[in-house]
Amino acid sequence: MNLTVFAPQAFQPQLGLLLQRIAQYSGSQDAPVSWEQASRRETLLALLQDAGIDKVDVQEEQLWYHLRDAQEWWEVIWPQCSAAAG
Repeated sequence: MNLTVFAPQAFQPQLGLLLQRIAQYSGSQDAPVSWEQASRRETLLALLQDAGIDKVDVQEEQLWYHLRDAQEWWEVIWPQCSAAAG
């Protein structure tokens, strides 16, 4: 099985600025971004092991891709931000 997750600082600084703006309206300063739950090696291992997957090998690779326009950025970011807004 292969699993790909975003790094903890993915889409910064734009995502941080957007979350700050959302916090002005929602009142929540510390809304988690869903991919951060599995973005660190130790957390990812624990999540998979808790799910009963005991033979886990985590390999980290930096992969980049270019978002061609603002619409592509919103397609990636908006589900995370709408969840943070509650």
